Amino acid sequence: MLNDNIGDTGAGQPLHRDLGMFSINIALSDRSSFKGGGTFFQDFQKVYHPIGRGYGVGHLSSTRHAGAGTTDGVRDILVFFVTASPLMSVESAMRCKGVMNSFSFSSERCYKAAIDMNPLDSEAWQFFGTSTLDSLPKVTNENLSEVIKLLEKAESLSPNDARVHNNLGLILQKQLPFIESNEDKSKIRSKIESHFKRALEILEVSSSSGCDVHFEECSVRLNLGLWLSYDDKWEEVINILRAPCLKRNGLSEQHATATERIKRDAFGLMKFCEKKFNALQAVVDV
Repeated sequence: MLNDNIGDTGAGQPLHRDLGMFSINIALSDRSSFKGGGTFFQDFQKVYHPIGRGYGVGHLSSTRHAGAGTTDGVRDILVFFVTASPLMSVESAMRCKGVMNSFSFSSERCYKAAIDMNPLDSEAWQFFGTSTLDSLPKVTNENLSEVIKLLEKAESLSPNDARVHNNLGLILQKQLPFIESNEDKSKIRSKIESHFKRALEILEVSSSSGCDVHFEECSVRLNLGLWLSYDDKWEEVINILRAPCLKRNGLSEQHATATERIKRDAFGLMKFCEKKFNALQAVVDV
């Protein structure tokens, strides 16, 4: 049983998948006793609520979802899972990866097994792609193209997964130096910007729906800002990095979290772009 209380730290849940085959959330609170809440589904970019106390919302356990934050009152739900014979899911593949790594075996085997069991599992395709990239003995255009194909398969299965778009943007950047044709370079540059911007759009919807995607949004904003700065798009970078999620809390470097380090880098980039933009404006004014 879950209790989402606005008085507690974090009145919701982050995006995640469940173990099992099917998940069911039963509302134990009247809809009038709280505000916000509900279950946010990544694929649909929408929050769903049971129609009343005693009613439920059911979904495949492999569907990525989050408990949207409760903004007022208390929301109680009863969650249970239906499962059957063990499947080679992404979750079990990740446990397998930990064991395999300790014996120096390839973790890609685990994700490949998950894909063989369920070819429609976008997360299995995504992790297969990123683990393949991590294990490359040498980075070439050919093996980067293979990794991109795996991530594009994940994208086709789950087009609203910000992680896939962010990873595609980063990997296409790695591929860019191998491309000789100016026309092909232009196409890839356009794809990189498109993937980063799509990732940000998805995370903005998730955040506005009450999901905790703070770290992910900070990361994507920095990645997009860095990419646009290479094209001297100073004003656009400044607007992207002035988002509330990137406001710094003044922690020292020794105690800074990963998110705070991203915020520090974003702040430095924004100040650099402001200096460049102001210098450009001064020339225009003259």
